[in-house]
Amino acid sequence: MVTKYKAIKVSGKKIDEHRHIMQEHLGRKLSRDECVHHINGDPRDNRIENLEVVSRSDHSKSHVTSKQMKRIKRLGKRKGEQHTNSSLTRLQVIEIKQRLDAGETWWKIGKSGDYPVSEWAIKKIAHGINWTHV
Repeated sequence: MVTKYKAIKVSGKKIDEHRHIMQEHLGRKLSRDECVHHINGDPRDNRIENLEVVSRSDHSKSHVTSKQMKRIKRLGKRKGEQHTNSSLTRLQVIEIKQRLDAGETWWKIGKSGDYPVSEWAIKKIAHGINWTHV
């Protein structure tokens, strides 16, 4: 995966440069819910005057185009297989939930290649974020 952000190493750990700059500027670590937004839209312009701290949800909203927003509103009420982006069927989700109930980890199910989704999609099912209606 290609990242659009410049990364640096700090104390042996890799961190996005813009997050490090903001943490240094604030004198504290950023929480998991805090994002550093590039005001001018250039992800490589890490001047402090081009950076602002925003919540994760506000940051996501700021990057959604009006075309995407219309699509989200149109598809928002659809669930599971009715949702046009669904890669899983209801029966596959039931099978996944049965495997989870039997003690299999979401990571192992995702890595098995039995389903046309990533292990992160399986994790969302396991944690009750997606497919809650099944």
